[in-house]
Amino acid sequence: MAKKMEPDGIKELIIGYLNEYNSQEHPFLLFDLAHVNENDHTRVLLSILKFNNNQFLPSFLRTIGAPEYNGIVEVPTDQKRAIDGFIDLYFAYKTKENQTENQTEKFIIENKIYGAGDTYRQLARYIATVIPSSDDKSFETICENWKKGEGLSDLSHIHVVYLTADGSKRPSIESLPKYFGGRDTDESDFNENEMKINYYPINYAEDILPWLENEVLPNMPYSDNGIAIAGIRQYIESLKLMFSDKGNSKAVKKFVGVTASKDKTTYDKIDSAISILKSLENKKSKMNIKRSLKDIGYDVADLNLQPLIRDLRVTMNNLFSVDLNEGWKTYFTPTFVLLFKNSWWSESDIKKGYNFPSIHINCSPTKNIFDTKKAKITLKTKADHLPTDTKIVKLRSEWKFEGNRNRTISKDLQLDSQAGDYKVLFTQVVEKLKDNQVIKDIDSVIEKAKKEKKSYQEAVLESLIDYGTASESGNIPLQD
Repeated sequence: MAKKMEPDGIKELIIGYLNEYNSQEHPFLLFDLAHVNENDHTRVLLSILKFNNNQFLPSFLRTIGAPEYNGIVEVPTDQKRAIDGFIDLYFAYKTKENQTENQTEKFIIENKIYGAGDTYRQLARYIATVIPSSDDKSFETICENWKKGEGLSDLSHIHVVYLTADGSKRPSIESLPKYFGGRDTDESDFNENEMKINYYPINYAEDILPWLENEVLPNMPYSDNGIAIAGIRQYIESLKLMFSDKGNSKAVKKFVGVTASKDKTTYDKIDSAISILKSLENKKSKMNIKRSLKDIGYDVADLNLQPLIRDLRVTMNNLFSVDLNEGWKTYFTPTFVLLFKNSWWSESDIKKGYNFPSIHINCSPTKNIFDTKKAKITLKTKADHLPTDTKIVKLRSEWKFEGNRNRTISKDLQLDSQAGDYKVLFTQVVEKLKDNQVIKDIDSVIEKAKKEKKSYQEAVLESLIDYGTASESGNIPLQD
């Protein structure tokens, strides 16, 4: 069965990429040389959070937008025993937000940096493990009560951190069932603000790396001849290498085809290769390709396939990403396409290595994006990566906060389009957007932000707050 899953040349792709990778000069990074796994990344995060009596725990909580820290209750620990499994990382702390009740916040961190799949009801089991409940209640009984809406109000101090590589993965509906709120199916929009628990979809590329660079490294005390500082610097460089978007591997180009056509066949070939590479990293995987590689001296258990997976994903995204009229570009993903202008990039976006600017147009299909006959494209203006301390305020008409711990605001654009040839479709969309007032006002706000040396996100949010009248605010209003 495993042989049928193997696309043509997958073994040659791995060997070619490894030979190419090994022939290049790379930084001397002990973390990469050790061939680490998800548990190793979890232990690094654990060590940082516990360092020097939890010195960096408050800044970590601020980074993800959690309640303010006011003392530890249960110190961070990994592999906490749960109902049929182990929680990757767990801790509990007191908050400053409720001084009268001395409330305890319970944190579950599930590390998916290498894209491992969720097991059945995985996050539900972890949540059931840490809730206060009588001993005679089985997990099945707890789940049945949740389905009936019972006990969900007791979950407001449960925090689930779903930590992924780059934000492209989210938990399945089986792992985090719909009775916790936020969505109805795996495909539906995910609104964390409507969930019964506190849910944090954070990732290494956009959250952990900036936190390590801006909060941990500058504040790491010099001790033990600088070993801790050297360790953090090594880890930062290792993560940067993992998330670098080079997309220029000769082995990948040969596998995909030097002049790869922009069609679903090419996309499916790359997508299948990524799925197989991810499965090879599973210790229990018994695929033929894994055994055949070992026979010729390549033990997958000792290999880091993440750079190859990343390179393939960049190549896949670039297949359908095109330059359009008047500085507009598209950024393709399997589930949505983004439209943006070159001028919408900020220095902050570039510095943090984001693939697309925080201010953009999100184009979501109603069905599979390749279904050109049935899929309808709906558009939404978005401002993402707002400051972590952003509070929900009243916004101008039709603008709203959506998920991501108040760090994203959006407005629907009344401009439906039928899916079809990508360049033709999005060229037409850009033409229709040319005279759209929202787009003009975003341009104005960004120009104002540049002159005043503000972040784009702060400037856009500032312009959208409903102060009653524009003259009272003194800001440029984005028109309704």
